[in-house]
Amino acid sequence: MRFSTALYPVAVAAVLAACSDQHPTITEVATTPAPQFSGIQTHAIELVAVVGTGYGAVNVTPTAEDQGTFHVQGQVHIRGAAPNTQYLVQRAPDLNVADPACTGPWISFPVPNAGPIVTLTTSPAGAGAAHFELGVGGAFTSGTPFNVRFRVIDDLANPTSVLMSDCVTVVVK
Repeated sequence: MRFSTALYPVAVAAVLAACSDQHPTITEVATTPAPQFSGIQTHAIELVAVVGTGYGAVNVTPTAEDQGTFHVQGQVHIRGAAPNTQYLVQRAPDLNVADPACTGPWISFPVPNAGPIVTLTTSPAGAGAAHFELGVGGAFTSGTPFNVRFRVIDDLANPTSVLMSDCVTVVVK
């Protein structure tokens, strides 16, 4: 099979764009619309800066560990954020899946479970990662969908760096 030389510039441009490390600046982020509903999603849930700089993602893996109630293992990672900064890792769950606004309160991991509050501290380059685990019962029973947003925030009273996700739906295993 022959590859047309006319496609070389297109292929090179696509590779360069994909490999670019340019990400939204604070000005671009500040002018983006409010987070939208992204549908059912558990991996590569994008985090974007709404205050400060940076980007990242959250991966959540619901497990059947608690058989019938919600148990999840998760990972959050960020890059290009404020250097040498400690962030709280939080979620805002909302059982009203008919309303894609994710209006639940912000809750730090692992609340309501015992254990230290989950934080991540960025490197001098502004990168960091944290693992979280959560098990809850009550309304979170097998087969129940719920909406959730994620964020990392440096200071609850006076934030200077906040990365947040859109609203996504997760289903209890």
